[in-house]
Amino acid sequence: MIESMPAVTAPSELLEIRRYPNRRLYDATRSKTVTLDELHGLVVEGRRIRVTETASGEDITARVLTQMILDLDIAKLEMFPVGLLHAVLQANENLVREFMETHFHQALELFSRSREQFEAQWQPAVNPAVGANWMQAWMAPFMGAGTEPKEEAPKEEGLAEVVRDLSRQVAELQTEMARQRAAGDDT
Repeated sequence: MIESMPAVTAPSELLEIRRYPNRRLYDATRSKTVTLDELHGLVVEGRRIRVTETASGEDITARVLTQMILDLDIAKLEMFPVGLLHAVLQANENLVREFMETHFHQALELFSRSREQFEAQWQPAVNPAVGANWMQAWMAPFMGAGTEPKEEAPKEEGLAEVVRDLSRQVAELQTEMARQRAAGDDT
Protein backbone atom coordinates (compact mmCIF):
# COMPACT_ATOMS: atom_id res chain seq x y z
CA MET A 1 0.00 0.00 0.00
CA ILE A 2 0.98 3.63 -0.34
CA GLU A 3 1.65 4.02 3.37
CA SER A 4 4.54 1.56 3.09
CA MET A 5 6.36 3.70 0.53
CA PRO A 6 9.55 5.19 1.98
CA ALA A 7 9.86 8.91 2.53
CA VAL A 8 11.55 10.74 -0.29
CA THR A 9 13.83 13.10 1.61
CA ALA A 10 12.60 13.29 5.19
CA PRO A 11 12.32 10.83 8.06
CA SER A 12 9.25 8.61 7.93
CA GLU A 13 8.01 9.76 11.34
CA LEU A 14 4.25 10.17 11.29
CA LEU A 15 3.25 13.71 12.20
CA GLU A 16 0.12 13.85 14.35
CA ILE A 17 -1.92 16.91 13.39
CA ARG A 18 -5.00 18.12 15.21
CA ARG A 19 -7.62 20.34 13.61
CA TYR A 20 -9.58 22.51 15.99
CA PRO A 21 -13.18 23.71 15.49
CA ASN A 22 -11.81 27.10 14.33
CA ARG A 23 -10.00 25.13 11.55
CA ARG A 24 -6.56 25.81 13.04
CA LEU A 25 -4.04 23.04 12.56
CA TYR A 26 -1.72 22.01 15.39
CA ASP A 27 1.27 19.70 14.92
CA ALA A 28 1.17 17.69 18.15
CA THR A 29 4.37 15.84 17.20
CA ARG A 30 6.44 19.02 17.06
CA SER A 31 4.22 21.15 19.36
CA LYS A 32 3.49 24.03 17.03
CA THR A 33 0.70 25.55 14.97
CA VAL A 34 1.00 24.94 11.22
CA THR A 35 -0.72 26.18 8.10
CA LEU A 36 -2.12 24.09 5.28
CA ASP A 37 0.75 25.39 3.10
CA GLU A 38 3.33 24.18 5.62
CA LEU A 39 1.66 20.75 5.83
CA HIS A 40 1.62 20.57 2.03
CA GLY A 41 5.36 21.27 1.96
CA LEU A 42 6.00 18.51 4.52
CA VAL A 43 3.96 15.99 2.52
CA VAL A 44 5.73 16.94 -0.72
CA GLU A 45 9.06 16.36 1.06
CA GLY A 46 7.91 12.83 1.91
CA ARG A 47 6.55 13.22 5.44
CA ARG A 48 3.42 11.35 6.44
CA ILE A 49 0.65 13.01 8.41
CA ARG A 50 -2.47 11.94 10.27
CA VAL A 51 -5.04 14.64 10.92
CA THR A 52 -7.74 14.22 13.55
CA GLU A 53 -10.65 16.47 14.43
CA THR A 54 -10.25 17.50 18.08
CA ALA A 55 -13.98 17.70 18.80
CA SER A 56 -14.88 14.22 17.53
CA GLY A 57 -11.53 12.40 17.31
CA GLU A 58 -12.40 11.54 13.69
CA ASP A 59 -9.51 10.86 11.32
CA ILE A 60 -9.85 13.49 8.57
CA THR A 61 -6.50 12.90 6.87
CA ALA A 62 -8.04 12.06 3.50
CA ARG A 63 -10.11 15.24 3.55
CA VAL A 64 -7.12 17.42 4.42
CA LEU A 65 -4.94 15.80 1.75
CA THR A 66 -7.74 16.28 -0.79
CA GLN A 67 -8.04 19.90 0.28
CA MET A 68 -4.28 20.30 -0.30
CA ILE A 69 -4.67 18.99 -3.84
CA LEU A 70 -7.67 21.22 -4.55
CA ASP A 71 -6.17 24.37 -3.01
CA LEU A 72 -2.42 23.99 -3.53
CA ASP A 73 -1.70 21.37 -6.20
CA ILE A 74 -4.62 21.54 -8.64
CA ALA A 75 -2.45 20.47 -11.60
CA LYS A 76 -2.33 16.93 -10.14
CA LEU A 77 -6.06 16.57 -10.75
CA GLU A 78 -5.29 16.45 -14.47
CA MET A 79 -3.87 12.93 -14.04
CA PHE A 80 -7.37 11.62 -13.30
CA PRO A 81 -9.50 11.20 -16.42
CA VAL A 82 -12.92 12.87 -16.23
CA GLY A 83 -14.55 9.47 -16.80
CA LEU A 84 -12.83 8.10 -13.71
CA LEU A 85 -14.00 11.06 -11.62
CA HIS A 86 -17.58 10.51 -12.83
CA ALA A 87 -17.32 6.81 -12.02
CA VAL A 88 -16.00 7.54 -8.51
CA LEU A 89 -18.88 9.93 -7.82
CA GLN A 90 -21.51 7.55 -9.22
CA ALA A 91 -20.21 4.27 -7.82
CA ASN A 92 -21.06 2.45 -4.66
CA GLU A 93 -18.72 3.64 -1.86
CA ASN A 94 -17.56 0.12 -0.98
CA LEU A 95 -16.82 -0.69 -4.62
CA VAL A 96 -14.73 2.47 -5.03
CA ARG A 97 -12.83 1.83 -1.78
CA GLU A 98 -12.10 -1.76 -2.82
CA PHE A 99 -10.90 -0.65 -6.26
CA MET A 100 -8.66 2.07 -4.83
CA GLU A 101 -7.19 -0.20 -2.18
CA THR A 102 -6.30 -2.91 -4.66
CA HIS A 103 -5.76 -1.68 -8.19
CA PHE A 104 -4.90 2.00 -7.79
CA HIS A 105 -2.52 1.49 -4.87
CA GLN A 106 -0.85 -1.41 -6.69
CA ALA A 107 -0.36 0.78 -9.76
CA LEU A 108 1.18 3.55 -7.66
CA GLU A 109 3.48 1.08 -5.90
CA LEU A 110 4.56 -0.35 -9.26
CA PHE A 111 5.22 3.17 -10.55
CA SER A 112 7.26 3.98 -7.44
CA ARG A 113 9.36 0.80 -7.75
CA SER A 114 9.89 1.41 -11.48
CA ARG A 115 11.01 4.97 -10.80
CA GLU A 116 13.47 3.76 -8.15
CA GLN A 117 14.87 1.11 -10.53
CA PHE A 118 15.16 3.63 -13.34
CA GLU A 119 17.01 6.09 -11.09
CA ALA A 120 19.33 3.34 -9.86
CA GLN A 121 20.13 2.28 -13.43
CA TRP A 122 20.80 5.83 -14.62
CA GLN A 123 22.78 6.91 -11.54
CA PRO A 124 26.10 5.97 -13.17
CA ALA A 125 25.39 8.43 -15.98
CA VAL A 126 25.09 11.18 -13.41
CA ASN A 127 28.08 9.91 -11.43
CA PRO A 128 30.85 8.91 -13.89
CA ALA A 129 32.97 7.53 -11.03
CA VAL A 130 30.73 4.44 -11.06
CA GLY A 131 32.29 3.33 -14.32
CA ALA A 132 32.04 3.83 -18.06
CA ASN A 133 31.06 0.25 -18.97
CA TRP A 134 27.77 0.29 -17.08
CA MET A 135 25.82 1.29 -20.22
CA GLN A 136 27.18 -1.61 -22.26
CA ALA A 137 26.35 -4.07 -19.49
CA TRP A 138 22.89 -2.61 -19.01
CA MET A 139 22.14 -2.50 -22.76
CA ALA A 140 23.40 -6.05 -23.48
CA PRO A 141 19.93 -7.68 -23.17
CA PHE A 142 18.53 -5.19 -25.68
CA MET A 143 21.33 -5.81 -28.18
CA GLY A 144 21.17 -9.61 -28.25
CA ALA A 145 22.99 -12.31 -26.33
CA GLY A 146 26.77 -12.18 -26.70
CA THR A 147 26.64 -9.20 -29.01
CA GLU A 148 28.96 -6.31 -28.33
CA PRO A 149 27.66 -2.83 -29.03
CA LYS A 150 28.77 -1.46 -32.36
CA GLU A 151 31.36 1.29 -32.14
CA GLU A 152 29.84 3.23 -35.06
CA ALA A 153 26.28 3.21 -33.65
CA PRO A 154 25.29 6.61 -32.30
CA LYS A 155 24.62 6.78 -28.56
CA GLU A 156 21.10 8.11 -29.20
CA GLU A 157 20.10 4.77 -30.75
CA GLY A 158 20.55 2.94 -27.43
CA LEU A 159 18.62 5.62 -25.60
CA ALA A 160 15.85 5.49 -28.20
CA GLU A 161 15.56 1.74 -27.62
CA VAL A 162 15.22 2.30 -23.87
CA VAL A 163 12.56 4.96 -24.46
CA ARG A 164 10.64 2.62 -26.79
CA ASP A 165 10.81 -0.16 -24.20
CA LEU A 166 9.59 2.15 -21.43
CA SER A 167 6.78 3.41 -23.68
CA ARG A 168 5.76 -0.17 -24.38
CA GLN A 169 5.70 -0.94 -20.64
CA VAL A 170 3.55 2.11 -19.93
CA ALA A 171 1.13 1.10 -22.70
CA GLU A 172 0.92 -2.41 -21.19
CA LEU A 173 0.15 -0.94 -17.76
CA GLN A 174 -2.56 1.29 -19.24
CA THR A 175 -4.09 -1.67 -21.06
CA GLU A 176 -4.04 -3.75 -17.87
CA MET A 177 -5.65 -0.96 -15.84
CA ALA A 178 -8.38 -0.55 -18.51
CA ARG A 179 -8.95 -4.33 -18.46
CA GLN A 180 -9.27 -4.32 -14.69
CA ARG A 181 -11.62 -1.33 -14.80
CA ALA A 182 -13.78 -3.12 -17.37
CA ALA A 183 -13.77 -6.26 -15.22
CA GLY A 184 -14.91 -4.13 -12.26
CA ASP A 185 -17.76 -2.67 -14.35
CA ASP A 186 -19.03 -6.17 -15.14
CA THR A 187 -19.68 -6.92 -11.46
